[in-house]
Amino acid sequence: MLTYIALAIAIIIALIFMITMAIFVAKYKLLQNKCSPYEDNTEEVDKFLSNKQQYLNAVAGQKECEKSKIDLDLCSRDKSTCVAQTEAYVKERDQNKRDLEACRSGAAVCAKEKEDALRNIQNSSAAIANCMREKTQLTTEKVSVETQLAQCNGDRQTCNTERVAASSTATKNLSDLNACNSSKTTLQNNLNQCTTATATCNTNVASCDASLKACQSQQPVPCLYGPWIGADKCLPAVINKLADGRIVYLTEDEEHTKMVASNGEAKFYVGKISQFDAAKWALYTAAGANYKLRVCKPECTKGCDVAGNCSGVAVAVVPAPAVALKISQTNWQCVPGFDYPVSLNMNGDVQCMSADAKNCIPGGCAKNLASPPALIKPLVCGEPHKAIYGSTGYDNAGHWCNTTKSAIQKRYITLYQHGGFGGYAVNIGPGKYTMVDLQKLGVQNNDVSSLKVSGGAQYILFDGDNFQGISVSGSTDMAGVPAGFNDVLSSIIVS
Repeated sequence: MLTYIALAIAIIIALIFMITMAIFVAKYKLLQNKCSPYEDNTEEVDKFLSNKQQYLNAVAGQKECEKSKIDLDLCSRDKSTCVAQTEAYVKERDQNKRDLEACRSGAAVCAKEKEDALRNIQNSSAAIANCMREKTQLTTEKVSVETQLAQCNGDRQTCNTERVAASSTATKNLSDLNACNSSKTTLQNNLNQCTTATATCNTNVASCDASLKACQSQQPVPCLYGPWIGADKCLPAVINKLADGRIVYLTEDEEHTKMVASNGEAKFYVGKISQFDAAKWALYTAAGANYKLRVCKPECTKGCDVAGNCSGVAVAVVPAPAVALKISQTNWQCVPGFDYPVSLNMNGDVQCMSADAKNCIPGGCAKNLASPPALIKPLVCGEPHKAIYGSTGYDNAGHWCNTTKSAIQKRYITLYQHGGFGGYAVNIGPGKYTMVDLQKLGVQNNDVSSLKVSGGAQYILFDGDNFQGISVSGSTDMAGVPAGFNDVLSSIIVS
């Protein structure tokens, strides 16, 4: 548009220049026509000098001519100026022509550029439409991304929470793992110690078994004889205990079980030893003096005579089932007035700690309790004592067998199977008894519901073996153990 305006202005300036030049040329020719008659007729002027009027006319003409010359000079100067201006105009015209050509060329270029621009606009419109579609799609995608971002932020927050929890759990797990590894090391050490202790224990058990066999080989063998058994035989007896504390000896003879109590009372019933029930003692059939107790020497495997000497009569061995035994027994302890450790054995007889089954170990009761010999062969009151010293020890009121047994039996507790002092009953004296110890005495694990105290004894009951777990202590009778402690006894301490 600016190019067209410049071209129009150039055309107007050219027209003005041409009009000016035309006026200038016309004026120049007019002046030349006025001045030329006077320049060419000087002589005629002189000729007419006489004529004043003519002269004056001539003077006036001369003045006019001079004036015309002046105008001519001015015109000449104007001509130079005009020529200069014309040249300038010509230069300007040529420049305008060149500018016109350039403008035309530029107009062509502009038209081409316009076409290109139009094409570009069309392309841009298509691009804009495509961009708008892409914008709409991107907007949709943006909303989707924002939704996903919000979900991601929520997931990230949840993840951070879970990560913190997981980190806390991992820290706890690491702590637990360290504790577990520590416990594992401790358990491994305990296992190693237990393995060593087991090996030692096995060695001790083997030694103990050998000692027990040796001890049993030295123990007197009780047997029953009499008119209703036969004068020519003495049947080995097993030992049990009555509810009143008496020891009872039992043997099987064909279909009968024949019995003699420690006070000499004899009874029998039809059945096996395994069917014996101490609570039914009064209901069994009396046998008068037809059954008698005899104690044979340990080496008499085929029976003995009335004096206890071995005989050639074969003795039929009748083993006693463990379930029929309800024997009271105590651990080693010290009693006032006797400086040797004593206890009750499974037969209820008093025995002192000995290494040879003949002499109580000297050195003080407390010292020997703290450091007992590796192999104990107790000296047992009763028939074993009589076989060595000619007296049972019980036949002398002042003998240690009587005094210590009285002291031990005065201080004990009785465990009952059922509440209200019902079921089987087992007396145990001072000492510590594990589950195995109690089972050897006839007390089943987790089977005690009441107890009685004698001689000022005190007790601590444990619901776990080896004096572990919950405990209950006391020194009085309990017709029913405390709530939550019924049928849970596994170990006990009596003092």
